[in-house]
Amino acid sequence: MPSTEILSLYPNLQILVRPPHRPLFRSLTFNFDATCPPLFSLRRLDWWNHADASRSGGINSLIAVLCAAPNLEYLFIGIVRAQFSPFHGLGGAGQINLPRLRTLRLSTANSFLLRHIVAQWTLPALGQLGHGHAHHCRGHGRDVGVVRATSSDYMELGKHIRFLLEENIASCLRGCPSLRELNYYVFTTTLPPVDAENIYPSITCIGIHMVEIPFLGELRDEWEHLERHFNVLAGTMFPGLRQLRIYAISDRFLLD
Repeated sequence: MPSTEILSLYPNLQILVRPPHRPLFRSLTFNFDATCPPLFSLRRLDWWNHADASRSGGINSLIAVLCAAPNLEYLFIGIVRAQFSPFHGLGGAGQINLPRLRTLRLSTANSFLLRHIVAQWTLPALGQLGHGHAHHCRGHGRDVGVVRATSSDYMELGKHIRFLLEENIASCLRGCPSLRELNYYVFTTTLPPVDAENIYPSITCIGIHMVEIPFLGELRDEWEHLERHFNVLAGTMFPGLRQLRIYAISDRFLLD
């Protein structure tokens, strides 16, 4: 029995998980258009994207499933290879409106998906943002998203090298104008340039995690990287900043 027929037998389904594809799954072909039943009762969707499958649309397409599940409250999107843009149909997709979504988790950075979320998703109930390989998503019973989310008050960028290669904070903060708390891993994050366009008065608390990664070869490079961050934090970008939290600071930084 096709998966869509199985799903149609459960109109009260509240949780749906699409797991990461296994090596055997790669041998499957998706040559025919798929359909997607209404998923009005769905509250949680854990979605690992499969690029080849998504081209068939319907239940294999994230966009189609989101349109069929307007009452989602929790959404996780897993991306296997972030350097590609594996989400078929994003270019022609219209507005995505999920009025009850409170939690949005992204497994890693994908600039194409991020731009689509910022431009096309409306999530009025969203409370916080957790993105990347995040370990400290917490807060007021709600988690996460890079979007037009006027009620968002917490955002975390996870420990992923793409936050260092590409600057993502500015677009996130502009999409969440009432954000109060920002958390990130200092050695895998690039801050926005200091200029008149990058001023975020709503931020009152910033947490930085100082777990070390091997991309910096010498201690001097680490100190220079830290200096750039603290110069920004002490400058004009966050005029409302009242609290700075530092996590997992190494003993050798304290000794130096």
